[in-house]
This record gives sequence, structure tokens and C-alpha cells, in this order.
Amino acid sequence: LLFSGYALSQALSLWFMGMGSDYYGRKLFFMLSLLGSTFGSIFQGLSSNILQLNIWRFITGLLAGSPIVTQALIADCTSVEDRNKYLAINESVISAACVLGPALGGILGGISLSLPLLVAGGTAGVALLFAAIFMEETNPDVKEIYQLKKTRKD
Repeated sequence: LLFSGYALSQALSLWFMGMGSDYYGRKLFFMLSLLGSTFGSIFQGLSSNILQLNIWRFITGLLAGSPIVTQALIADCTSVEDRNKYLAINESVISAACVLGPALGGILGGISLSLPLLVAGGTAGVALLFAAIFMEETNPDVKEIYQLKKTRKD
């Protein structure tokens, strides 16, 4: 239940976050995913029983649509000629994280079972701050809408 609940909710997340980022912007949905990772991981780490852990895993999965949004970000920011190269780099980073993440989690879990989740939440929180400060919207349609709204206000 712990793994299948997350996987099921992430499948839903990929559907609505991909579509949502097309209409409302990549930055918004990327940050929403980071927000879910931040608080979901922290609350999983603070769970005092298996029911709480399962609930927070499911909620975290509902906001775990960053892979689809990241691919769209890459497509928005790269030329057609370079796109495959950067998508491949993205997949390589994901693969490395799938190897290094559990290894680091195992080391941190030896100190405290909740520590890997708290560190993951803190890391996602730092990424959220960086995205909020430095990331620009990449969806050209949404950028145009923002620009039109800004022009109307002026």
C-alpha cells in the first residue's frame, strides 16, 4: 500500500500537472511539485504511525508531477537540434538519483529512520526557494499572456 498509493497518485499527478503547466505555466506547476515534495517528505518523516505515513505518501504523489513538467521545460528552452541531448541528460540525472538517493537514505536511516525524509524535504525546500527566485516562465503562450496582462496594467 505504501508504494502503490504513491504510484497511483503520481500517475494522476502526471496527467493534471502536464496539462496544467500547458495552460497556467511551467514555473507554477514545477514549484507546486517542489512544494509537495518539501512538505510531503517532512510530514512523512514526522509520521507517528503507518496510516499517517500512507496518507502523506499519497498526498506527496499527487504533487509529484515534476518529471513531465521538467521535460516540458527542457522542450521550451532548447532548440530542436539540442532537445534530445538535454532530455537524455535529464534522464541520466534521474537514473543517478535513483541509485544515489537510496544509498544516502540508507546511510541517513542508520542515524534515524525519519532523517532521510527530513533531508529530502529540506533539499526540496531549498530547490523551491531557488525556483521561486531564479526560475523564469518558459511556456511561450503563458509568457505572452503575462506580458499582455502587464501591458494592460501599465
